[in-house]
Amino acid sequence: MNMQDLTTIMDRIKAHMGRFVTEYLETETGRKHYGSYLDQMRVAKDHWPELVRRRAAGEDTTELVLLWLLPYADTAANRARDAWVSTAPTFAGEVQKKYEGIGWVRPGDWKRVADTLFEFVRRCIEDPRGLQEHCDWFSDVPDLKGFQSGTLSPILHALAPEHFCIVNNKTFRTLADLTGEHFHQPVRHYPKTNSTLLAICSKLDENLGLPAYAGRPADLFDTFTHWYVALREKREKAVPARALEEDAVYRTGDGVASGGVRYYKISPGHSAKEWQRWLAQGIASVGWTELGDVSGLDAKAFEVRLHEALAEHPEWGKVGPRQVWNFSRIRPGDRIVANRGKYEVVGVGTVTRSYHFVDERHGHRLGVEWTPVSPAIAVDEDGWMRTLLELSEEKFEEIAARIESAEFDSELNLTYSLADCARDTGLGEERLARWLRAIDRKGQAIIYGPPGTGKTHVARHLARVLVGGGAGFVELLQFHPGYTYEDFVQGLRPVMMEGGQLQYRMEPGRFLQFCERASQTTDPCVLILDEINRANLARVFGELMFLLEYRDQHIPLSGGKTLAIPENVVLLGTMNTADRSIALVDHALRRRFVFLQLEPDYALLRSHLKAKGWSPDDLVSVLQEINEAIANPSFSVGISYFLGPDLPTHLEDIWHMELETYLEEYFFDRPDLVDRFRWEKLRLEL
Repeated sequence: MNMQDLTTIMDRIKAHMGRFVTEYLETETGRKHYGSYLDQMRVAKDHWPELVRRRAAGEDTTELVLLWLLPYADTAANRARDAWVSTAPTFAGEVQKKYEGIGWVRPGDWKRVADTLFEFVRRCIEDPRGLQEHCDWFSDVPDLKGFQSGTLSPILHALAPEHFCIVNNKTFRTLADLTGEHFHQPVRHYPKTNSTLLAICSKLDENLGLPAYAGRPADLFDTFTHWYVALREKREKAVPARALEEDAVYRTGDGVASGGVRYYKISPGHSAKEWQRWLAQGIASVGWTELGDVSGLDAKAFEVRLHEALAEHPEWGKVGPRQVWNFSRIRPGDRIVANRGKYEVVGVGTVTRSYHFVDERHGHRLGVEWTPVSPAIAVDEDGWMRTLLELSEEKFEEIAARIESAEFDSELNLTYSLADCARDTGLGEERLARWLRAIDRKGQAIIYGPPGTGKTHVARHLARVLVGGGAGFVELLQFHPGYTYEDFVQGLRPVMMEGGQLQYRMEPGRFLQFCERASQTTDPCVLILDEINRANLARVFGELMFLLEYRDQHIPLSGGKTLAIPENVVLLGTMNTADRSIALVDHALRRRFVFLQLEPDYALLRSHLKAKGWSPDDLVSVLQEINEAIANPSFSVGISYFLGPDLPTHLEDIWHMELETYLEEYFFDRPDLVDRFRWEKLRLEL
């Protein structure tokens, strides 16, 4: 970050500092918040040498690592079990129960997880200059999900505040406003966020003129982010300090509705398109923002306002917007199920903050502590098409039990090794390893070659290697000349509303849906784009051409949404060079993909035929002769024609119905060459 940028950021902070100091920092709640960092540091610095001593003595410290190095909410239960309480808590309760319930950690893996967490913290504390190296090491540890910057930075800050800053969603939102850049949760990106924060903190004391708070700039800035996010200019018109005081109360577990816990199902928009925003911001929200803030209305006043709004928006119907009233009655402590349509549960949560209004899209909001359900669990609930529905306690407990059950352990993909892939594709391990390194570096690849070389077959097996052992998934999408941007990214689609009206909405295409699903896990997710060159790629990809190269960036889409391609998304395309030469592929596209060539593998064919008890020499010789006559690698005849079962029975049919028709098309002006390779001429050789 250059000095000009830093000066601009400091000016932006100073513009808010007066309100921050008077409305929060010097209130009783603010002073308690700012002072809490010292308490957390003291406890952490007492824990760390004791943890090191016990590990050196050979004790099993799995439980202590999970209790002392991870950040927990300040609740009586957490204090009773000696969990480390943090101002930036990630966990309200036991991490084991949460992560086993959503399938991120198997019960028998906690010692390995704890050892990795300890080793990461040790490396960072002992060698803070090597932070990027340590974060890369941690990120490359297999089968380690759910531990991101927001989970690990609090303990680093507590142990070495001069080197490490706390980061979480509040930090990211504040930095985005101050710098115009987007920062990201994965640990691999923590060094960039941390260096930006350290640069800002290095100028706080000299720029802000707050001698009473000098010497702890990282704590001051983190306190500022809590206030800033709660009290941005676009937020509700509530008293600023009250909003943050409510947050502090709800984090301690107080404030549960006095009338007892109630249970609800709330849909995060059509096809759960708001789910990632809910998860990132810790909210639940509904639309009909034009109704305005309803927190001060009784039922009669709400009906009057609804009647006025319906005069301007008759397309709403009467049923949908009335759900705003029910939504506003939900209280802290109530439980919520988030659904995608009638058939999937994507998360469960506990309301932590009562109804408030923000003058933005989906402005009616609740604060919610969410637990994502990944992969989503299947349900079949006909009544769930409505946005909001109250559930019985029995129904909620039934869903919760399924989420917490061990069935998620079986959802992890089976491990599929490089050796397995080499065996099933016939390609060498060294070649496959080189391809996988290229895919990991670039994020997207195209497997190209002539017909019959097994491009889709190889893509499927590479995908199995990539998702093996994790919770990722593979989807295949067939491109064709009629495929459009609206199909792939987003476009207007007719949607039937609850009152029977038809509306046109901007609906996500297959790729946006894929990215949304992939963002629910940190494991690789592979989208195979079969016959990618059959579509007009420049039109289909649109803005994605930029994002394919800059995975850490966001771009605005039509309709107001933004898009970033999750880092765990891998694109594998296949391209038939007989349809279109690679030389004709758009140069901008070629620069964004790695190209992996498949050609007829005669050695593989020989090996396969020998294994089937068939003498391979004659068939391989004829195939080589055909390809020499074709004299163009892009149009060579591949070997996959001859890899199917029971070749002796089907060979004549394959030759007549597949090979001869291909040769007739290619040698349309050389019938003598076609005749040379007809079955009747070659049957004795074969």
